[in-house]
Amino acid sequence: MKVVYQNQDDKDLTCSVINITKEYKNVTNEQRTLLIDSIIESDHNQTTTCLRCNKLDNHSIISLIRLTTLSGKILPIMCGSTLNNKTIQPVLDIISQLFTISRW
Repeated sequence: MKVVYQNQDDKDLTCSVINITKEYKNVTNEQRTLLIDSIIESDHNQTTTCLRCNKLDNHSIISLIRLTTLSGKILPIMCGSTLNNKTIQPVLDIISQLFTISRW
């Protein structure tokens, strides 16, 4: 799992994506397990289909969250921060992955 950090020097504000530190690894694993359990409870058929195809990787989890969100079964809540719109892109990326409806 990764985390996005905001870095600010004298001139610029940038973000960097790094692995989660050991001190937060257990907490994030517990929360990930709770998320997967919630998805399984809300849409057992989609989860079973996904598990038959392959293991439950990050892409599959995001796809399942998207399907259950668009069906109205769950409502994801995200938190984060940005300063002067400099590091908002990771937040916008996940919002577009979960909430947009493809017209094609």
